[in-house]
Amino acid sequence: MSTTADTLAQLVNNTDQLLQTVTQVKQTFEQSKADAEAAAATSTTQAGISTAQATESSNQRLLAQQAKDQTDAIKSAVETLKDQTQAIALSGDVSYDPAANQAPLARSNGKIDPQWIQGAAYPGNAVDTSGAVTGALIPDNTQYAFTPAMARLFDVFIPETLTREIIVYEDGVQGIYITTDRKIRLNCYGVYETTARLPVYGDYVTIQLDRNDNQADTVTVFFMVNGLLFDTVKVSAFSDLYVRNLLNSTSGFLLLVSPGHSTLTNAGVAKVENPGDAIGLLRDLGPNGINAAQATATARPLLGRVPVGGRRNLWTYTEDLTNSVWEKTGVTVDPEPVLAYDGTKTAWVVREDTSTGPHRIARSGTTGNTRSTVEVKAFGRTEFDLSFYWNNGPLVGSFVVNLTDGTVISNSSNSFPVVEPLPDGWLRIGTGRDGMNGGNTTIYFEMSNAGNQSYTGDGKSGLLIRHPQYELNAHTDYQRVGATARDVTEPGVQDCYYAYFDGSDDILPFTVPAITDGTIILAGTKGIWIDSLTVSAGTFNLGPKTYTGGPGGILALVGDVIGMFIIGRAITAGEQTALINYFKGKGAPGYFEFDANLATNGTFDADTNWDDVDVGTGTSQISGGVLSVTGTDTSNRGIRRQAIATVANEFYFMEVESSISSGTLAMLANATSTFANSILGSTSAAISPAAFAFKAVGTTTYAFLYASGAGDGDFDNFTFRKITLNTGA
Repeated sequence: MSTTADTLAQLVNNTDQLLQTVTQVKQTFEQSKADAEAAAATSTTQAGISTAQATESSNQRLLAQQAKDQTDAIKSAVETLKDQTQAIALSGDVSYDPAANQAPLARSNGKIDPQWIQGAAYPGNAVDTSGAVTGALIPDNTQYAFTPAMARLFDVFIPETLTREIIVYEDGVQGIYITTDRKIRLNCYGVYETTARLPVYGDYVTIQLDRNDNQADTVTVFFMVNGLLFDTVKVSAFSDLYVRNLLNSTSGFLLLVSPGHSTLTNAGVAKVENPGDAIGLLRDLGPNGINAAQATATARPLLGRVPVGGRRNLWTYTEDLTNSVWEKTGVTVDPEPVLAYDGTKTAWVVREDTSTGPHRIARSGTTGNTRSTVEVKAFGRTEFDLSFYWNNGPLVGSFVVNLTDGTVISNSSNSFPVVEPLPDGWLRIGTGRDGMNGGNTTIYFEMSNAGNQSYTGDGKSGLLIRHPQYELNAHTDYQRVGATARDVTEPGVQDCYYAYFDGSDDILPFTVPAITDGTIILAGTKGIWIDSLTVSAGTFNLGPKTYTGGPGGILALVGDVIGMFIIGRAITAGEQTALINYFKGKGAPGYFEFDANLATNGTFDADTNWDDVDVGTGTSQISGGVLSVTGTDTSNRGIRRQAIATVANEFYFMEVESSISSGTLAMLANATSTFANSILGSTSAAISPAAFAFKAVGTTTYAFLYASGAGDGDFDNFTFRKITLNTGA
């Protein structure tokens, strides 16, 4: 490190020590002030104390306050000195010493050190690449045509009041930095010093740096606030960069659902911004540029976000009590929220009117083991009643809480009250009841006056209410839900962006080359599906229920789609582990595996275990290790059936091989023994093997193999397996 750098580092260290000393002095004065105030309070209440003593105590208090003000001013000056010292360090060329764990500070009079960007290609005119590359900062007001972020490794939102410098280095080598006082969002898929591009669009800045094969996979990104280290992020071996590089010189693509990677139209116009927006274009984050583009507006999936782990709060508009979904009786809700104890404007003033009767807001919920919570504070009314009803009928449970001390004033036998103290006089109040089945529940958040829920209001008193939650089985931390189920967030929990397919006509089409013996990894909010893939060149569809060449019902299994990776070859065990970890990092809970085969005699070695339920002149027979069926139409066809024990609400996978002489063969799962009476899943056996996933609804599921109308052919190697989620690596 240079001598100048050593001097500056020592100066920063000295100012740190001075700041600590001043802080200690400030704490001493604050204690002195507190002691003086206590003495003054005592002196004014004790009988016989002299006026002179009280005056002396008051003077002590005044001197302590003056000393505190002076200390605050000194502390502010020292903090300014430290910032200025760091700014001096940033204004010149200072080497970076990784062994000393020092934040990188290299800078050359407002320009990027040229040795780290030789051969770089910036879009627009940020850097003149026609001759020697010298590097330059991108002005804050520069805007280029939108280039999508190559991943969602990290998203950093920067307040407009701060100046943050983003410095990138690899293996101790100084990289690039951006200085901006605008609100920006940083998306980065790799942080290496070659082929750097810095596209800017609106309020977004994207860093994209390509990786060379001989470079390390782990990189650190430093975030600087006004020259001071704010945070670091490490890019691991399972980063977006790693996944992208698997596709080098190989067919395939990588999709991640995110506002930064999609647009509202298939022509790439207007970024997708909000949950509920339709996705017209989803960009390939790999090197092959295989984007998904849907020209039909009504066939576009919707953007959604949910906390990793899923949605629990089943209500919507949880931070807008003015909305009509909240039924109001004898109350009004002020048009704007006010500050709550955590400094956010999320508290709603609910005021009673002057009517005689109940004063409340209400909301219905689903059935099951119901739980409801809400945060409440007195606003004139000091009693709060939480009640719940079943099927708009009988009262199931009710209790009243004294908001001044959190005690339960009255309680019915079925209400199971939960009262949790919060700061500034707030309480989190909850209740619940198991076995609320066969109808809907209604929750009342109600005011109470001397234990009565029916009274004449005064037109001004009320309650402060926020964070209503309705869930099943247990009381959990609050989740904010917007206008739709597509917009759910939870404080302190990572957002998981996804595409919601309606299961009817929503499709994302791609134009792909032929893929033989490739691999598909489809990640959703319920899990990751991994399978082999062979498709012809042309259109490849994701949706509405599966993907081209995939088993039926797969989207129901994986849930809302987080991302998809397709590669034109088989992957190694190590690559599979890396890809599982990668998508788990994006919000998928784990990957799917199969349990043992539950079918009996699926290889048709003997004419047993399969019920003959032929209709009309249709025939079926087991011989020579296959099941043969014939049919002429739907009234005359061969059908075989097997009953298999299942667990309700669990997913299963049916698969069979077929050889068709003519017509069509098919397979279905049924909830009853009557053919096609309650179909859970089905598929044509035109492509062998044929398969689909489905959710069982009872303890027995019936598998049918049959001729679908006019058909003649054989079945073999039938399997029926439970699908389980593996949350490990």
